[in-house]
Amino acid sequence: MIFRSHQFRALTLMAFAAPLILAPSSAAQSLTDFEPAGFADGESVHNHAPDGTNPAPPISFGNNCVQAWFVPTAGTDEQVADLTGSDPAHQNVWRFSQGAQDGSLGQSPHSANSGLVSGESGALSDSGCGAPTTGDYYAQFDFRSSLSVAQPNLRISAAANSGDTRHAFVRILDDGAGLDLTFFETTDGCQFQAANIDANLPHGEWHTLGIEIFFVDGLAAGSPGVAGAVGNDVVNIYLDGYRVHTGTSWESCVGARSVDRILFESPEIIPSQLVGGGLYFDNVLVSDLCPEGFCLEPPSFGSVGECISTRFDQFCVGLTGRDRAECNHEQQDYCFELFGVK
Repeated sequence: MIFRSHQFRALTLMAFAAPLILAPSSAAQSLTDFEPAGFADGESVHNHAPDGTNPAPPISFGNNCVQAWFVPTAGTDEQVADLTGSDPAHQNVWRFSQGAQDGSLGQSPHSANSGLVSGESGALSDSGCGAPTTGDYYAQFDFRSSLSVAQPNLRISAAANSGDTRHAFVRILDDGAGLDLTFFETTDGCQFQAANIDANLPHGEWHTLGIEIFFVDGLAAGSPGVAGAVGNDVVNIYLDGYRVHTGTSWESCVGARSVDRILFESPEIIPSQLVGGGLYFDNVLVSDLCPEGFCLEPPSFGSVGECISTRFDQFCVGLTGRDRAECNHEQQDYCFELFGVK
């Protein structure tokens, strides 16, 4: 993958008076596409490295610096799914609906780590993988409903994580009409604020979600966990390549914590009809830099036609046959919704 310039970080953070810390790294990354021969249809992704191999010693909750996926076996509904016949553009994907039922975030599925430790100077590490090596974090994945029909009350969250502490959190909820996305941040100590990102994404369509964090030393005000504390980290959320929200991390509540992977979390108990369903995930990336061409500012299109033409060129060039037709349809739907065309 090609990664965008480190200069973007400086431009994003120019307004902050707090000192910046660690420079971005050379774009080390973990990219899991769940393809064979490393991943087989029907098996768990537990203890699989991004390339599908099984590292030794194996990953465990007490040994989670190994670059591999961690999934508790008991009570977790997840597996690799082969979609080659119905969705050849994605082939093998990961299906997830429910984590373990013991109340611990550490017992929910975690992606393989990036090989980096992202955070501000002096950040605590729940994973025990060492001090921060970069001040930036970026995670991205493709997702869609595993079914083309509604799965009411399906709720899965993705969070920047290093073991047992979230630092940026996006919830994907099926409200029956489609998939809704909500971002959660903290302010005034441990007061949570929710921001709606998008609503009613079609069940059967693939979308790409990106979570980007620029860590900044200290807080904007106050002390962690105390009323009046305000964070100064910058969190950008991207949907299908465009920035849809900017907020902050959970540092006003939990303080400076490092992150190096994605936590996938669901309610401990889900309706029985959701078992075997859930969401499909593909191309799960953890790095410290966004791939070039993905983290774009919201477009300012003058017309529906300009919108469609621009998005065709950005997302559909090189595709053929059914893949091109589906891509064209997705870009038209996006532009029609953007301009309120029915």
